[in-house]
Amino acid sequence: MFLNIKHVTSNKFLFERHTNVRFKSMSYLQTHNFYEFYYLAQGERQYFLNNTIYQLKQGDVLLIPPNVLHRSIGSETSYYSRVLMDIPKDVFETEFREKYETETTKYIYKIPKKRRAFFESLIEKLEYEYSNNDGYSDYLIRKYVNEILIFLMRMDKGYTFSYSSLTSNRVISSATLYMSEHYEKQLSLDDVAREVGMSKSHFCRLFKEKTGFNFSDYLTGVRINEATKLLRDTDLSITEIASRCGYNDSAYFAMIFKKVKGVTPLKYRKSPEL
Repeated sequence: MFLNIKHVTSNKFLFERHTNVRFKSMSYLQTHNFYEFYYLAQGERQYFLNNTIYQLKQGDVLLIPPNVLHRSIGSETSYYSRVLMDIPKDVFETEFREKYETETTKYIYKIPKKRRAFFESLIEKLEYEYSNNDGYSDYLIRKYVNEILIFLMRMDKGYTFSYSSLTSNRVISSATLYMSEHYEKQLSLDDVAREVGMSKSHFCRLFKEKTGFNFSDYLTGVRINEATKLLRDTDLSITEIASRCGYNDSAYFAMIFKKVKGVTPLKYRKSPEL
């Protein structure tokens, strides 16, 4: 069973609020073509985000840019409350979005308690306009979304996000970062375990425990995710894409790609939304 990576495509603004719901771990990694806004109103969660495991607590915000691999992880006995928004790029004012993309490197923001009421009031205004849409709501939604973006960029100047404090999580983060930087090579479990200073058996168990995926499945997922980007965004041949993604045999690459994505590389190139 290969790691499933879902690429979600949407051009619509979405607002969801879930209150006191039981945690359900995602069984796949996800990317999308929009910005994902996630506000944790209550509880705690962990996120695997761009090769790092982060610890989220009440009052933390994620702003996940397009095409960034992510997945929620944690105990399925825990409860939490959150607000989720899918924000297409064009909802942001171009000036603010470009400033964010060029000057900000953070995904997670800690909202100070003294500013939390104001921040939540912006979310409530957005929720009202989304639920009671009239001729003015689209304008106001854009206004409040951009106000939130500016608020977060201001937070970027004085507050930092929270990495998971667990040593084991930092080991796995180091391993997945190494894999994302060397996936074009003939990486083995031995190579990565040696890189993070662990025995193969211990690393294999820990990797499965912390990510929910087998090492080989995760590496395959990273490679196929990169292949989908190259198929969408370049005119490189299938053979060259296979080579760039760690496959010496383009026929084997095509077979693995079809197992993961359900279609051949050529068919995916013609219909990348698949």
